[in-house]
Amino acid sequence: MSHIYRYSIIRFRPSADTGEFANIGIVVLDLDAQRIAYKLAPKRFTRINGFFDKEAYKAYQAITANLHDELGRFAGLIATGWDLAATEIFAELIAPRESSILFSAPRIMQADDWVEDVTTRLFDRLVKREQTTPTHPEQQLTQGIRNALRRNGLRQFKNLAVDDDVIPVRFPLGIQRSTIRAIQ
Repeated sequence: MSHIYRYSIIRFRPSADTGEFANIGIVVLDLDAQRIAYKLAPKRFTRINGFFDKEAYKAYQAITANLHDELGRFAGLIATGWDLAATEIFAELIAPRESSILFSAPRIMQADDWVEDVTTRLFDRLVKREQTTPTHPEQQLTQGIRNALRRNGLRQFKNLAVDDDVIPVRFPLGIQRSTIRAIQ
């Protein structure tokens, strides 16, 4: 059965002056089941340490504990069937505030999965930045051959480019010594 989900990306912006931010989490509302789920990056998130200075990294670590509590409180309000509708509670949660934590404009999607699975999938794509696009069949075959060669101790086959004046050629699996050997 297909569900409609509303979600928002949670962002950390240590300085309002620069406007730079990093995605640190996802909050998802299942409109059909009136349930909310969220996922946050860990307290020791290397992207924050790499993007911002040490003071911002320390602030991030302190903020994530408070954010986790606040998100849990909002999820509890929806779960207990409080007087407000889940959409109103979600809107209050992601409302703009003067804070180093920002929420993106709400987005909507449809999926057949449970809210927790949708949250994990969105987190992996938007926070962890994992690509979910399937690779081309030729790339899968090349990777399979490369793995088989490595298992058999043949690690010297690499991407090889032969820059010829007439026809430049690229081989996904090649080795160049006195002669060129390639698997195409």
